[in-house]
Amino acid sequence: MLDELRSFKLEVIKIPSRDGGYIRLVVCANCEWYREFCSNYTKFRRGRDRTYIKRCHTIIALQRMINGDITSEYARRLEWIICDKMRYYIRRKPHGRKSKKNIIKELVPF
Repeated sequence: MLDELRSFKLEVIKIPSRDGGYIRLVVCANCEWYREFCSNYTKFRRGRDRTYIKRCHTIIALQRMINGDITSEYARRLEWIICDKMRYYIRRKPHGRKSKKNIIKELVPF
């Protein structure tokens, strides 16, 4: 998850339109789990929804969780996403005779 978050960041460019204005075009979008995470923590401001979630705080929380610190507010908020990803990973990927502990070690840098 950490690598995904670092690799996929929302990037939008403006392209001139025929009427003299600009059209916004998404070049790269945030990863799906991060978009869902942000959409669950929104506030209404200036005519549209804004999120409470900050990318830099999410990255710090994931790094701290990898190191075993799960006490932050972001860690608590990320817990359900991590559990969903683990369930999906365990169901989809053949593991042979690996123990749950070894499977979790493979998932830690996500």
